[in-house]
Parts: sequence; structure tokens; C-alpha cells
Amino acid sequence: MSTTDRRLSSRIAETVHMFKLSQVREMREITQTELARRMKVAPSSIAGYEASTDPKLGTVARYAEALGGYLLNLVTLPEPDGSWTTYIIRTPADTRRKLPVEFITGRRPSHDERDANHAALMG
Repeated sequence: MSTTDRRLSSRIAETVHMFKLSQVREMREITQTELARRMKVAPSSIAGYEASTDPKLGTVARYAEALGGYLLNLVTLPEPDGSWTTYIIRTPADTRRKLPVEFITGRRPSHDERDANHAALMG
């Protein structure tokens, strides 16, 4: 693996974390009441979203937007050569944003893909 590939892999690993919705909100120091105001729902709805073990993607997307971000949907599929490719699936709501990376692949990307992903992630 080249130095560039190692830096890119490291950068991706540094930015991917798994948290509960409530943890993300709390790290942003936003109360349920404030988030409810931003989402135009009752505070009890926020408590319900955060307690859910299977929240709807649309709800998570609205939650993320109310926090100032957006939701990315990842789909990982096997390739004929045994490798895996992970795609970022853009939903209709995402079309108004320019996402920096269209996909992250488990196979060795082409030079063009690697250069484009590297440029987008390294800024």
C-alpha cells in the first residue's frame, strides 16, 4: 500500500464513528427541546427517535439536517473477484448537495478514482 493510500485509509478511519442518535446530539451540546424546535416536532418525538432500535432513514436524515449535517447511505456489495465495493447511495434530498466522495471501494481503485477520492478527503 502506498503512502498516499495509507493516509487516505487513515483519514477514512478517523472520520467513521458509531454512536447513538442521542450521543451525537449531546456531543453537539443540543437539548432535545432545541432539536425538537429545529425539526418542528414535540420534544417527546425526539425522545422516541433516540430510543428507537430501528429508526426510519427519513427520520435520521431530518435529525442529521437539524444538527447541521446530512445522512449518507452506504451499501457494500461483493465483486466477482472476491473483493467488496462500498457505495455511497445518494437519495433525492442529497442531490442539492455536492458530496466529496461518490464511493469508497474495497478493490484497488483506478488512478483517477484514487486521485479524486484523495483530493476530496485531504482537502
